[in-house]
Amino acid sequence: MNIKKLLSGAMAFDIDKSLGRVWRGLSPASKTAFFTAFAAAFFTHLYFFASHFINEDSINYFLRPSADVQSARWLDNLFLDLRFNYSPPFLIGFLVMLFVALAAPFACYVLGVRGKGAAAAVGLFMATFPAIAYTNSYLYAADGYFFGMFLSVLAVAVTKRFKWGFLPGAVILMLSLACYQAYITVTLGLCVFSLILVCLDEASAPRAALSRLWRYLALGGLGVGLYYVSVRVTTALSGVELLDYKGISDMGKISLGELPRQILSAYTQTLGMLRGRFYPMPLAVKLIVALVGLISLALIVRVIVTRGLYRKPLSLIAVFALLALSPLAFHAIPVLMPQADFTMLLVYGFVTPFLFAAALADAFGLPKLLRSASLAALIALALYHGTVTEVYYHRVSTFNTRTFALNERILARMEPLLEHSPQRRVALLGPLRNEYYDSAAHRFENIFTGFDQGYWGPFIGMNSASDDVTRKFVNYADSFFGMRLERATPEEIETLTALSADMPVWPEEGSVAVIDGVIVVNLQ
Repeated sequence: MNIKKLLSGAMAFDIDKSLGRVWRGLSPASKTAFFTAFAAAFFTHLYFFASHFINEDSINYFLRPSADVQSARWLDNLFLDLRFNYSPPFLIGFLVMLFVALAAPFACYVLGVRGKGAAAAVGLFMATFPAIAYTNSYLYAADGYFFGMFLSVLAVAVTKRFKWGFLPGAVILMLSLACYQAYITVTLGLCVFSLILVCLDEASAPRAALSRLWRYLALGGLGVGLYYVSVRVTTALSGVELLDYKGISDMGKISLGELPRQILSAYTQTLGMLRGRFYPMPLAVKLIVALVGLISLALIVRVIVTRGLYRKPLSLIAVFALLALSPLAFHAIPVLMPQADFTMLLVYGFVTPFLFAAALADAFGLPKLLRSASLAALIALALYHGTVTEVYYHRVSTFNTRTFALNERILARMEPLLEHSPQRRVALLGPLRNEYYDSAAHRFENIFTGFDQGYWGPFIGMNSASDDVTRKFVNYADSFFGMRLERATPEEIETLTALSADMPVWPEEGSVAVIDGVIVVNLQ
């Protein structure tokens, strides 16, 4: 090997020229989608990352996040290692914004979006969809989650671009699932809507549709298969078993007897989303959603009529069959993980039908009036989603302020008693149920209407059983106040619960006392 020649060739590499060629090679739609998504993500979510709010799970991982292979999300450890097992909010926030912005151009490519207006709508929608705000509240894992979302889009783009692209695409899909399994709905949704667009193009169907169909099927089958193998390997190497939690250990195991109910659930939950079941949707917003749907349907009918697709029954059947089956793609969770508790973490796949609407408005040389009306409705809906996100972050801020103040008052009452408990063992007997505090909860609407499990109440960490409340209080005291306390054992807490039956309830005098060497706070 001629080392001198090799080195001279490396020195001749001009990174500026190379980046310039890459930049010039990007389509205007790709640039528009990227910058629109990044700007929208920046202005929508910066407040959260600049404030470093926490939710129920974040109390456990505020200083030392943890992710292990027991949750079958082994790739998340990469991000934890790179940031030294801490949760720096601005770094995580930048990565979240970057991954969302990078996903937008690839989504445009998969759906054939070429116009700047449609690309802007795609970027806006992907950056403001309310599921992002909820996912961000799990700050310690948000960057890993959205890296998985980006990979879920990239896998489809690579598969579409190359004849054998499903091979690298399957590896990318495996890595996406290893970050967070729920983003397979984004992959499935993009695949289905991409196929519909191909079927509507009489110049390429059905040969192109069949070619893309088998590649997408290979992508899904091989990618999921590789993921299951990777999970088995990582759990075996780590000497652990998958958690029996929210169906993680049983994911992908489909019961034929339960399948009809699970399929029906996917459709009913899709209708629920359109009716505002998951986040507040005033009548005006429901009308906008209905308008987008009607215009999209009108555009599909127009393509069928003007291009004579009604004379091609196979293409026609394929279009409407795929439309009918699409909820089983972009909301496949009830089928793939029926035991999972439904939360906003699982619904980002719902973004794909709206991206499809933007692609429809951009394709086939459709009338300018309908195209403009559809894009305007989509942009208005994306802006509303930004408003939902800001209200949610305001709620999160309020709950964090209340939690800090409550823990501060509890610690102030406990400190004079520490001399009687040299081991600093504590037990909080919860959950917090005093009417004085319950009344405060009703002054702030649950912005995600029952699916916001990251915040079970206005006092974070005070809403569950005694052992869990005690654990979260100890972690909170360590993270925010620098007080090293010790948790009473579950057996001690059970005994203390019986002994404290006559204790006053917080915040009454005597609700904090030392019993058998343990500082007890009676929240019940």
